[in-house]
Amino acid sequence: RFDYNFPFGQLGTIIGLVWIPLVIIAVLQFLPSGMGDAMLSREDNPAAYGSAQLRAIIFMFVIVLMYACIFVSVTQQALGLRQGGAIYHFALGRIELRMWGTLLLLGAIMTMLLLAIALLATVGVIAAAKSVDRALAEPVQDALLFIGACAFIYIMVRLGFLLTPATVVEKKIGFESSWKLSKGNFWRISLAAFVVTLPIFVLVFAAQYALMGRELVAVMQPGVSLETVMTRLEL
Repeated sequence: RFDYNFPFGQLGTIIGLVWIPLVIIAVLQFLPSGMGDAMLSREDNPAAYGSAQLRAIIFMFVIVLMYACIFVSVTQQALGLRQGGAIYHFALGRIELRMWGTLLLLGAIMTMLLLAIALLATVGVIAAAKSVDRALAEPVQDALLFIGACAFIYIMVRLGFLLTPATVVEKKIGFESSWKLSKGNFWRISLAAFVVTLPIFVLVFAAQYALMGRELVAVMQPGVSLETVMTRLEL
């Protein structure tokens, strides 16, 4: 109930808190295309391509910083640590920088977990192919990937669900607090997240279908090639 009462009840304030960082994010996401970086090729111009990749990394770090600013301000408003409305708001202090570092660390943890799952699946497939029937390699890979996906979701829920409020309130990187506070609540958290996001997903899907239903039906049909989809859309 609070997940809906807060955003709809304080929609104007939330817009005031987030619009400046969102504008910066939109500009940074447009810049690579506007500067022609997306069209560069390593083979044609290695120096320009390297510079474009460096800019992309810098833009990515700044975008994460802007999201950190959004997370901090909205969390403070939701928890009552900030009072009053907001026409505009932009703060870049110690809390925002700490949140920025937390998000970067979370991204690094996610990357390492995915690499570990891929490595586990590869090792399992190689071991199965060498020690038993080669036909079992694919089922072993599917099983290991499924187990890895379940472990990934569990760890991310435990680490990430309360990460932002823990970091903002405790004024330290909140991985430990998020892990401890979510103990024994994985299924409750998952159910709450599902219930909250399902109506939004349904509304977004309904809007997309109303705007481009024909295109969605063509794309979502199983076993249909991209060329066939494009042909159908042209017809």
